[in-house]
Amino acid sequence: EYLPPEYLPKRKEQEKEKEQEKPKNEEKIKQQEGEEGQQQEIDLEQEQEQKQEQEQQQEQEYDEEREKQKLLEMDLFNIKEDDDAEEEIIETTAADIWAMGVMLFELLAGYHPFSNCKRKATSLEIVLNVMNEQPSKLPEEYSLKLRNLIMRMLVKDPDHRVNTEMILQEARFHGDTKEEETLPVVEEIKTQI
Repeated sequence: EYLPPEYLPKRKEQEKEKEQEKPKNEEKIKQQEGEEGQQQEIDLEQEQEQKQEQEQQQEQEYDEEREKQKLLEMDLFNIKEDDDAEEEIIETTAADIWAMGVMLFELLAGYHPFSNCKRKATSLEIVLNVMNEQPSKLPEEYSLKLRNLIMRMLVKDPDHRVNTEMILQEARFHGDTKEEETLPVVEEIKTQI
């Protein structure tokens, strides 16, 4: 390309400026990439810190729950020691009636009578509730007589609990006055895989 002589120095200056700008542009690009990388690293570090904080919080909650359980177990152990020292447990039919009441309640309601209507109460919660609470009520879908009978079986004081003769009288009474109910016959049992 032909340029008049007066343009040649300007052209050379322009080319020099372009050459000088190239490294500056490359440095800017590298700097921007570095800043983006640093931001990603910062974000990653913050995310890791949040995960660590969550894990620490979960561990702390777990430790607190275990500590509560230990304290409750210690209380129960102390109570058991006190009970052992005071009186000896004597097995009677009253204990069997109470156990039968618990089983009937669980069969009908689907949960333990001393679990405060929770389907998954811990053994420790149940033991504490047996000692300190009254049993839950059976659902009202069952007859009042059945509900009352089971509640009388769950009376904590064995001297006031219903006895076997009373249960049998109650059963005979129901058999005499009520029509016999039959369950439907299942013709075929189908299983699902």
